[in-house]
Amino acid sequence: MFVLGLGGQPAWGQDGSEPLPLEITPKEGRRLKAIHDALPPDEQAQMKAHYEAMGVDSAILFAQEMPAKTASPEVASKKRILPMVKRKKFNRTPQTVLAARTKLGLEVTERPAEDANANDVVEWLHLQVMAGEWDELSWFLAERAGDEAEGIYSHILQSTNQGDPMLLPEEVLSLANAAKEAPTNWQINVLARLMKQAARNTSTGPMVAQIRTGTRLFGGEDLANHPRTAALLSRAGMSEDAYAYLPSLEEARKAEDEQGVLIHGIYHAGRATEASGSAAIAERLQAWRLFGEVTVMEDADLEIRQEALREAMTLLPEVPEGQATEWIDQVFASDRIAPAALEIIALDAMTLRARKINETQKARAIVVMQTAVEQLLNSERVDNRTLRVPLRMLTTGLVAEAEASLADDSNNRGTPPGTAMLLRAVPNEIWLDTIEPSLAVRAYRAFIGVATNADEIDRALDILEQGVDRHPDEAEDLSADFLGRWVKRLRPDTNSNQSAAMQSAFFAFGGRSTVPAAPLTRGRQARNLNRLQRVLNMVEERGIDPRSLPNLVAAFRACHSQAEAYTEDDISRVLGPVDEMPSETAALLARSMRSGLSGDWRSREVQQRFGMRRNAAEIAAVVENGYALAIELADRAIEVEPDSWQHAVTKAALAYDRLEHRKSMNDGEVAGYNEVRRQAFDAFANAAARYADAVADGRLTATPNVYLAWFNAAVGATDLSQLTRDNILYEGSERDTQIERIREAIASMPPASAEEHFGLVAQALSNAIGSLNPEVKPRVVRHALRIVGDHPLASPLRRINALYRDLVDDEIHLRLTIDGPDRIGTDQLFGAVLTLRYTNAVDRETDGFAKYLQNQVWVRLGNNSSYVDYRDRLGRAIENAFGDEFQIEAISYFDSLHPSDEVSEGGESGWQEKPLAYLVLKARDSSLDRLPPVQMDLDFVDTTGPVILAVESNAPPVDATSMVDRPITDLQVSQVLDLRTIDDGEVVLEVRARGRGVVPEIDEILAGVPTALDGFEVGEDGIESHPVGVAAENPEDLDGFRFRGGGSEDEEEYLGRDDDGVFRQVTERGWTIRYTPTNDVTGQAFMLPVLADGVEGEVTARSFDDLDLVVVDASSVPVKAGMPWWYGILAILAIGLGALVVMAMLRGRSDGGDAADDMDDLLPARDTPLGVIAALRRIDKLHGDRLGADRDILRADIRDLEQAHFGPAAGDGTIGQARAVVDRWVATVRAAH
Repeated sequence: MFVLGLGGQPAWGQDGSEPLPLEITPKEGRRLKAIHDALPPDEQAQMKAHYEAMGVDSAILFAQEMPAKTASPEVASKKRILPMVKRKKFNRTPQTVLAARTKLGLEVTERPAEDANANDVVEWLHLQVMAGEWDELSWFLAERAGDEAEGIYSHILQSTNQGDPMLLPEEVLSLANAAKEAPTNWQINVLARLMKQAARNTSTGPMVAQIRTGTRLFGGEDLANHPRTAALLSRAGMSEDAYAYLPSLEEARKAEDEQGVLIHGIYHAGRATEASGSAAIAERLQAWRLFGEVTVMEDADLEIRQEALREAMTLLPEVPEGQATEWIDQVFASDRIAPAALEIIALDAMTLRARKINETQKARAIVVMQTAVEQLLNSERVDNRTLRVPLRMLTTGLVAEAEASLADDSNNRGTPPGTAMLLRAVPNEIWLDTIEPSLAVRAYRAFIGVATNADEIDRALDILEQGVDRHPDEAEDLSADFLGRWVKRLRPDTNSNQSAAMQSAFFAFGGRSTVPAAPLTRGRQARNLNRLQRVLNMVEERGIDPRSLPNLVAAFRACHSQAEAYTEDDISRVLGPVDEMPSETAALLARSMRSGLSGDWRSREVQQRFGMRRNAAEIAAVVENGYALAIELADRAIEVEPDSWQHAVTKAALAYDRLEHRKSMNDGEVAGYNEVRRQAFDAFANAAARYADAVADGRLTATPNVYLAWFNAAVGATDLSQLTRDNILYEGSERDTQIERIREAIASMPPASAEEHFGLVAQALSNAIGSLNPEVKPRVVRHALRIVGDHPLASPLRRINALYRDLVDDEIHLRLTIDGPDRIGTDQLFGAVLTLRYTNAVDRETDGFAKYLQNQVWVRLGNNSSYVDYRDRLGRAIENAFGDEFQIEAISYFDSLHPSDEVSEGGESGWQEKPLAYLVLKARDSSLDRLPPVQMDLDFVDTTGPVILAVESNAPPVDATSMVDRPITDLQVSQVLDLRTIDDGEVVLEVRARGRGVVPEIDEILAGVPTALDGFEVGEDGIESHPVGVAAENPEDLDGFRFRGGGSEDEEEYLGRDDDGVFRQVTERGWTIRYTPTNDVTGQAFMLPVLADGVEGEVTARSFDDLDLVVVDASSVPVKAGMPWWYGILAILAIGLGALVVMAMLRGRSDGGDAADDMDDLLPARDTPLGVIAALRRIDKLHGDRLGADRDILRADIRDLEQAHFGPAAGDGTIGQARAVVDRWVATVRAAH
């Protein structure tokens, strides 16, 4: 048995005789399928034909499926699995998906046999769906599910649409195409919701490109797919992409095409979700009109009318009353749609009751009781005082339900079931005046909260105003309670230290958080500020200073969009003039502004996410003005409380942040930067001294805050969450002295106080490490230890630092090795190998390092998950390292599964070495004396969460002033000579050289190139050098076929070290040499170049003989005289005659004639590279045994074409020459018959 080789060559049986039936490994099959799926349909057909010629069932290969057998009806009836599938949950979470992937393993699992146990079939299906194997689901629904396919697909959709299923847009499209038949309208709606959810975190560009190319059910040129494509994209909020697939509305109306009109309604409904204000209203109204139009089409399909009716009913509350009434009259006047309308209303009511039935029923019961009691109170038929006791009991129960609703909503932005109903149950003033004041205040507080949680803020303010009027002594408490709850409603993440920018990055990395709030538009922001001012006026009218409210600044902050900076006008209007502001209010505002200015307000991504259209210059101006206002606020706080170290720290941090912002905006150039930065650090030092004095006097309790603020600024950002590799403090820089200043400031305190503060700083920084960016953790830990040293409470920091140091210094080494001598010169290419050495212990603990040679690796670090392109990341690190000093000709990555070798490192055993990349380089400058070190990021997880450790390689010395021959083994040189254009003044020689190591220049390989033909010379630009190619090991590299010479089963799967101990890869170079005539007489023969002295290898040569490419065994090729003028005409006639023969053969086959020549099977369907190669494969398979020794030449032609069109150095290729090869071999086979 044999498997497909790198170049598509079959391996042979162990006895070396006839090839056995072709069998492709699952890994190779997945790679070939990926190539197939990326091709347009016509080339997919040719690729299938290519492998059919090799005896491969293309349906199995490119669907990755086992052949299905049709079960008898009796057998199928015994294996109904839909009820079992419905008992399965397909809701995907990171844990369930990773568990499925782990269980599935690296290889494709076998599909269940036709007679497999039903339980096993269901478990297999569940595993495939959870692991995201959508092709397997598609196969199962199409081939095995039978009449249960629709039900199974529907259940999987419904079950997947739970929470965040962690799908990419491309996966949603694959899930949509898995349907056996075209998805129904409700299935399109579910898929659109999944698509919209996927698009929040991931770009939809690749998915849209797939649709544009065309899939089975969506996009492409098939007009039947366009309506459902437009519906899917519109529902998913991608109306711009959907527009291309909309049918003409005018033509749809003219043809009474209800489906076309419905799609237009869906499109406008989707546009409404993307618009705001009057534009959104107009889009929704247009959508409703179109839905309504379809609903009243009497001759339209009833199911489509029902769908339109459901959509129209959803939008009905936003339609003008007159239009809505007229439409409803039409709907109920229709005998066909009226029953459906009633059914839809009934189903909506049943669905409403089904959600949280108990709580809703309680709320309804409370409303009924509340309505009855108020009617009784308003009737004045009884003395209200006699109702006090029952009213107290009823109010207590009512308030208890309201408070329970608030408790359930403590961590949820959404309105809980029954809350809206409870809001209707607010007791009136007569009721509340009747009961005891303490219970009345409790009721006011509860229903203010219910209205706030229901996002009925104006209603909440009305209830608040009633409560304050009735109970003025409770004004401050009721107002403060409202503000606190309103802040949570506006900003559910108020107590989180994550900025919007951090949350955005978290979502992009695959994380989950609470349900995102609707964007806070400027109109909504203005309304919120007006509401806040109403509260403050209300409190002030009761004789209370509104600026004393504890949640005031937090409410002011929450009224703003996370992307909108505060303005002095808003501050003055709501909180009063800055120069009259209490110090605490001014300080809180300044600190709040510092947080926004260093994070969300300067983030372009956050600005765009919240709908801001500011450019970089406008954002910079907003931030600069914001810093000026924040510093003014800090100055006001200091003016009122000049001895406050907290205010001093706030101003110092603002000054430092402002300076760094100016530096970033001016490419690092700021006038007086060093002086201003020194003043900022001096301000931190002065604040620390002021704090130390206050602690010594007993006026303050110990806190590390002043030292932490100083430390944060010193290491790079006053907010540690903003630390990145670009701004982190590096040892030896100018800021580095601040770390020692901080330590000295703490050490200068009395010994007991110093010891206490070292411990407080150690604890605070230990707790902060987990929230840092993974890439900066190692340096922050080192800087922290420089301050706290060996303090007992710093032991967590020391343990973490020891782990980092042990890994980088003692457990993992990155090694850069020159392939061959270190005398590299500047005029030649040379190779280098990048390998990773690590201990066996690290290998066990980290599950190996294969992922660093892969892209699209699903990685979970702590609570974050994402696809990571590790191989591309390594490539960028290599390019950054070599930069301007070396020219990178090629980078070839080793196979991720390439086994590591046992090595000795520093005389110690127990180490492994894994090859990562083979580099082909050229030095740019003779002054270079070393290769630059490469820095590679490695991901780990420790007790603080994810951490990225940068491992740096060695820097091997080189001599660029001189050079020697580079090592090369297994050298193979092939030459193709074309003398057919000699009469036109040109002779062309194509040379390809291939070997292990870096292939040298042509003049170092071959001798006799310039003097090959008397009377002809190689001009100044006569040698065209093609790019260097490296035969990559990686089977995931889809840029071309893999290469293995010979295709022997005995060949190693992976190339090991060569005799020099180097992981040397195979490179390939090509040259096109053009000879032009001189004034001399043309020679009689072209002398083929030979290997230069000292070069070992094999040389083969071929030459064009008319249209044939023949092997040249001699050392020269005779030069023929010019051909007669009529030769070309004969050649054209011969080709035309051949074409007529082929057409006749094809016509004969189509007529079903038994005498038709089967030679038409040998010709490619189209003149494309894949078609030509497939045709040659058919010739080899069907007629190779008749060719004798010529069969080796045929196979050599196949390999040459594969290399020319699909190899690493492939160019556009000349398909005419390739077709000529097919024609020649067809003629040879005919002659053999």
